[in-house]
Amino acid sequence: MRRVDLGCLPEGVRSVLLEEVAEVAGEVGVGVDDVVVYEYPVVPVRIQHIVNELGRRGEVLVSTAIVEGRLYLLAVRRGAGDLHLAPDYGPGGRR
Repeated sequence: MRRVDLGCLPEGVRSVLLEEVAEVAGEVGVGVDDVVVYEYPVVPVRIQHIVNELGRRGEVLVSTAIVEGRLYLLAVRRGAGDLHLAPDYGPGGRR
């Protein structure tokens, strides 16, 4: 997983991701600069390990996009707005 500089992407991919970033920022209530984009080289069957990795970095996954066969992850830092997330009540989660 690597952080993406949107300015270095091909125009078609960049425009799709910029639109997605703007939409996510509006939904979450943060600025577009608060949305971090990562690229993942493959589309995994399960994304839980990616969610965990972002959590270790202090970020929360808020959206994904698949563009030209590559998985892009849109995340924000915890506390960067109301993420409208439900508490984790699953195994090992908070109760």
